[in-house]
Amino acid sequence: MSSIEFEKFRRNWSEKNSMKRFLRKRLKLSKTLFTKAFETQQNAFYAKGIDE
Repeated sequence: MSSIEFEKFRRNWSEKNSMKRFLRKRLKLSKTLFTKAFETQQNAFYAKGIDE
């Protein structure tokens, strides 16, 4: 493998990895946001039931 081929391989590999890392972080964030929104909605629902 020449140094040019290796450089191409290295660049592709790091781009793939950074994309995976980005997607993983984004997935984790959206799960967290969804969970928080769901909990807030549940709390609001229960609070409404108590008041009436």
